[in-house]
Amino acid sequence: MRGPAQARENLIPINNVSALEAAIVEPVSCALNGQNLAKVAGADTVLVAGAGPLGLIHIRLAKAQGVRQVISVEPNQARHDIARASGADLVLAPSDDIADRIRECAPDGIDVVIMAIGRPEAMTPYLGVLAPGARISVFAGFNSEARLEFVANDIHYNEYEIVGASSCRLENFQQVAPMINDGRLRVADLIGTQLPLDRAVEAIDLAASGADMRVGVDVWA
Repeated sequence: MRGPAQARENLIPINNVSALEAAIVEPVSCALNGQNLAKVAGADTVLVAGAGPLGLIHIRLAKAQGVRQVISVEPNQARHDIARASGADLVLAPSDDIADRIRECAPDGIDVVIMAIGRPEAMTPYLGVLAPGARISVFAGFNSEARLEFVANDIHYNEYEIVGASSCRLENFQQVAPMINDGRLRVADLIGTQLPLDRAVEAIDLAASGADMRVGVDVWA
């Protein structure tokens, strides 16, 4: 495809993966943008709330960035195995004693919480186990009525940082593409059902249902 010369800097080469895997570069770049804003690199313990496709990407990126301990919290037991396979050191289902269970394995507290699920109640259990200077990444989208509540003095005295993350930057693409290209970051297993272009509406409906992982539309099938 021909394009203007001034757009050349926006072209990201990727050569050794399928087109469907290459399409995952964009959501991974969004996740990396969120992790950069929350200063995940160098963190000791990161908690990822939600193990959907983007939650799994966050787990893999955090491990790729050298995080020692990644905790995944996911209510769907069927996703626990893939969360472990993605690199999570501890996988938990939400429970009344989850804060105590986290405190046992992370006595110094959680450095970063990544909200990869758009439910305010998914944040509440972890507020008591944050390390001083912890960062909270509001990564997922929420409904228009959703509210997150914090005790002001907790933010003040513990110097917490709360950051939002939406979309990505060109440099995120430039960082992520080589990681997928050379296999440092696995994404093929995040693509569930793959359908031809003439079934694209069906693919969109399936993706919206949440019953599958990332749904691929192969225009060459």
